[in-house]
Amino acid sequence: MRNYCTIIAAVGMNNVIGMEGRLPWRIPSDLKWFNHYIIGKSLLMGRRTYECLPPSKLPQSDLIVLTRDMNAPAIPRVRYAHSMPEALKMERTSRDLYVIGGTEVYAEAMPYTHRMLITRVHASPPGDTFFPEFGEEWDLENIPCWEKRDPRDEFDTAHEIWVRYI
Repeated sequence: MRNYCTIIAAVGMNNVIGMEGRLPWRIPSDLKWFNHYIIGKSLLMGRRTYECLPPSKLPQSDLIVLTRDMNAPAIPRVRYAHSMPEALKMERTSRDLYVIGGTEVYAEAMPYTHRMLITRVHASPPGDTFFPEFGEEWDLENIPCWEKRDPRDEFDTAHEIWVRYI
């Protein structure tokens, strides 16, 4: 049986996903939605994403960092992969590796991805990190609805579930 990837990301209307190593918005309801999907799962991220997300923010998850650095320092709870095929072999919770960023890792994971959980943020903030474009082979599985799910949310959001049969 083959392992697959699920990409999970919050994406602005202009495809921005980050600015200077941070999210360019404050949306507490999306963090709850994100945690609902990732708790207890194997998570794949790039080194810079890992450095921006302390492990305490990712409880009970199996952390895999995709890096080119063959001498990456040993860190408790973190395993290193040097390619997507290696990362997929390391997944050990559900045969579904959750990819949480950044741009290069999303792009590398795309050929192995069967589902994307996208929180579309109704804003076009400035940013220096972008979600990669994806092709017409993807089908939108739901009907997204714009809403502010928490009064503390800075912007309205819509959850998009994209699927592809690979």
